[in-house]
Amino acid sequence: MAQAGKSQTVTSYLGTLAEERRERGEVIHRLVKKHFPKATCDYSYLMPTYHLCEHFFAWKSQKNYLSVYTCSAERISAFTKKHPEIPHGAGCINSRDRDPFPLRNLASAFKNALAPSPTILKRELLTRLSLKQDRKQ
Repeated sequence: MAQAGKSQTVTSYLGTLAEERRERGEVIHRLVKKHFPKATCDYSYLMPTYHLCEHFFAWKSQKNYLSVYTCSAERISAFTKKHPEIPHGAGCINSRDRDPFPLRNLASAFKNALAPSPTILKRELLTRLSLKQDRKQ
């Protein structure tokens, strides 16, 4: 597994990965740069992290899969509905090497992460308010 300091670049991180993971990482990087040329990329949380205004997503090669982190179930919900066979968490997609790598739908998930629609932002707010209410009870 790749280890690196905070100053590592996406290019140097990609160079530490096995071929299939490197190819997938390169695809992610190209997709973001193509669709979001104003997005910045750094190496936050020991993984490539893309920022656009206050929104972000990150990805990392894990032991058994490549994870994409958005920290919001709403931002990946369309993807998980179309691809229930690909494991996912509350705000992350965990694509194993044997899983399909559906570029069009991944690009849509990246868009929802970096430039969420007002509908997604509203659902996130309602979810947070609901969780706050649950804690009070």
